Amino acid sequence: DTLAVAQVTGKMDKRDVRKMTWLGRAAEAPFMALTGSGSPFKTAADIKGKTVRVGVTALEIIPATAVLKALGATTVKTTVFDGAPEATQAAMRGDLDMVFTTFPTLLKNLQGSDGKLVALFVCSDQRRPETPNVPTVKELGADLPPALLGVDRLIAAPAGVPDDVLKILDAALQKAVRDPDFIAQMNKANYLPK
Repeated sequence: DTLAVAQVTGKMDKRDVRKMTWLGRAAEAPFMALTGSGSPFKTAADIKGKTVRVGVTALEIIPATAVLKALGATTVKTTVFDGAPEATQAAMRGDLDMVFTTFPTLLKNLQGSDGKLVALFVCSDQRRPETPNVPTVKELGADLPPALLGVDRLIAAPAGVPDDVLKILDAALQKAVRDPDFIAQMNKANYLPK
């Protein structure tokens, strides 16, 4: 999971994910891959047997490599960017073969690209209604664990929170994630509420 990667790469400061008290998951965001319209990769099938240069942020190195290998890439060369906009621009320019990050982020880029970006696949169980012609990695034959297919929006408390406080926090979280306004906002942002 991306928090484990963040822990190992030093992105969690002094916090230790192993000692946090996990309260729940508010939403999830599947990964997606886009390519520039001038790329030799026109469909996910074009990945098979090729070296793929992919732009990611630090937390997507392992998932991108695993997914692309599962789709038949012989070699995956990742370039790490500080954010998805820079990686997306690099893919549009042809500096990379594709960009791999979360669906909500890339959907906005895809919709605003005037055809300069093409969606190759989405890492979800089903096709997304926003991109009905974009296949899922499962459809393409990749059978991967959920931790490699997207990111969870988790809610946690520091270690050592008293049980009575945890019960209050849990009740509040459960109420929030079932709230119709929250669900509508998550759907509007293209996250999958949980």
